[in-house]
Amino acid sequence: MKLILALLISIDVQVGLLDGEAFTGVLQSLDQVSVVLKTDSQVRIIALNQVVFIASETQDPTPPAMVVSEVLLHDGSRIPGEFQALTSQGLSTRFAETSDLKVPRSGIRAVRLQPSNEKWSAEWTAFTKRDNSEDLLILRKRDGTGLDFHEGAISAADGDRIFFVLDGESIPVPRERVYGLVFATAERAARDDIVVEFAKSGTITARQVELNGNQFRVQTSWSQVLAVPLSKVRRIDYSSGRFHYLSDLDPVREAYYGTQPEGSFLEDLLRDEELLGSEAMNLWKLHRDELPMGPFGPQSLTLRGQSYAKGIWLFPRCRIDYALDGRYTTFQSIVGVDDEVAFNCSDGHEPSKVQLRLLADGDEVWDQLIEAPAEPVSINLDVSGKRTLSIEVDFGDGESACDFLDLADARLLVVPHSE
Repeated sequence: MKLILALLISIDVQVGLLDGEAFTGVLQSLDQVSVVLKTDSQVRIIALNQVVFIASETQDPTPPAMVVSEVLLHDGSRIPGEFQALTSQGLSTRFAETSDLKVPRSGIRAVRLQPSNEKWSAEWTAFTKRDNSEDLLILRKRDGTGLDFHEGAISAADGDRIFFVLDGESIPVPRERVYGLVFATAERAARDDIVVEFAKSGTITARQVELNGNQFRVQTSWSQVLAVPLSKVRRIDYSSGRFHYLSDLDPVREAYYGTQPEGSFLEDLLRDEELLGSEAMNLWKLHRDELPMGPFGPQSLTLRGQSYAKGIWLFPRCRIDYALDGRYTTFQSIVGVDDEVAFNCSDGHEPSKVQLRLLADGDEVWDQLIEAPAEPVSINLDVSGKRTLSIEVDFGDGESACDFLDLADARLLVVPHSE
């Protein structure tokens, strides 16, 4: 009987680890300590603090529910479904992938009340990313050309009306006129969360995920406990608790010292922002997850034929500082001159060279000349207990040609929680 039950509740998954290794097999158990995976040859017990993701290979056979509205939370959750009501305490919404959700008001960033409209999606996204000190009531323009907004306070909402306080007066606004609600910006405390991605659509940020019989037990960031059928989960992402990509972090300081070597006749010309314009100057500054100057616009960072979705691009001469504050153990990256230019200067000439230095709390801890088109260099640097990581990029050969430096997959490993 136990064997039959195990077969009924088991699912095929791929488990990705911090060291880049991955295993595929049948998920036997998942708790706060370990993942147990049955492969063809053995049962593997994997420490949870080494797991980056668990991806399901099963398919949910049920048709997707119609998405009427979508709730966005400060923790990054995106919850499609059917909005029900908003009070001073919080919001209720029906999420087809689980049960009804009750979210505290403090956790809500925005609510799109109508089906997504492609013509207005960019405007809506801009409103949700805006730094606003008051709530925003987002309305469809009467001529249908876009979205408009009013600043005030959103007090409540139900199936028919939105109660909006403007200049001290509560105004009931018909819900059919309102495209969405954006709440005042709130600072999100740094926390290492788990992201549960659903098979049909939507994500929920969680504190804990465990396997409980034929369901995942998901404790959300707002402490509601959900029972989620195995077939409804596509991926459980632990990466924010394991590492942070450098391109997702804001530097605490950026310093740029010109795009030409000292003594070059172009040195003064190419540092004159008034002459070149700020847009042109910004091309030579830090860029995240892309090379800014491909033949058809920005493109992926690429090293010897391998493209990378995450990383930073730098050009000499610059220094970029990141706050570590003792939160990280290791800095890792794959470093090289981007393929866009790596082979341009190698035919009949000395290969281009870029100098890369890394400093931890002001002390040099790594220094290497990066040549194009040599193979990329892997960095695995101990930064335990350090407060600041500084990245310095300089000309390695007195020339500026072909000095497009990629720090691909640049990431900081998080100090693991004590068990």
